[in-house]
Amino acid sequence: RLRIAVSTRSFTGAAIHADCVAAVEHTARLCEALGHELVPVDPSIDIVRFMHAWSSIVACGTQLAVRSGQAALGRPATADDTERVTRLACELGATISGADYLESIDVVHALGREMARFLSPTGPSYDMLLTATLGEPPAELGRFCSDRADGWTDFLDYRLNHVLHYSPFTALANGTGQPAMSVPLWWNDDGLPVGTHMMARAGDDLTLLQLAAQLEQADPWFARRPSL
Repeated sequence: RLRIAVSTRSFTGAAIHADCVAAVEHTARLCEALGHELVPVDPSIDIVRFMHAWSSIVACGTQLAVRSGQAALGRPATADDTERVTRLACELGATISGADYLESIDVVHALGREMARFLSPTGPSYDMLLTATLGEPPAELGRFCSDRADGWTDFLDYRLNHVLHYSPFTALANGTGQPAMSVPLWWNDDGLPVGTHMMARAGDDLTLLQLAAQLEQADPWFARRPSL
């Protein structure tokens, strides 16, 4: 019997789309029917600070990747070689000092320790955190195309004001390294899967996969397809 923390709001405190709330509530009911305990929570996570730090790390990594590519090609990269979002990331990376980079690493590690305490037998004793996968239903094609005329102004604008609102949950597991999964248990009126996201304790991939198997048996999704 698992003790699962469940939240239907973004880590910023903002409301998420009604479809995403419905997906979380559906999964919570399934988990309860399977005998698990569900506890409503609103985790106190500074996700904006984390995403700023994470974006800085990504920008530095992107700059290094482009630099390595230029060395391999023996010439500077041109606009034909990279997307605009890559060039914006490189521009940000060029402004980040070594100390800034290490500070960003510290922010990510601190959040990892915070989440380890949250999902710990000696902390609140939650086995998992259940949220929506996204803050909205699946995006239309082209929404995040970085070459759009009405696109973002810089890399941080792209990450903090566009990506974070659409996907406010999954980056947390990416940054902390905790095992997580998205399961397509609920479908909206447009016939699209709206995922729910579950994050487990560090290293506890087995429990996550066992719960996934329980949920798939209770509400199979393998044969379901969106009508396109």
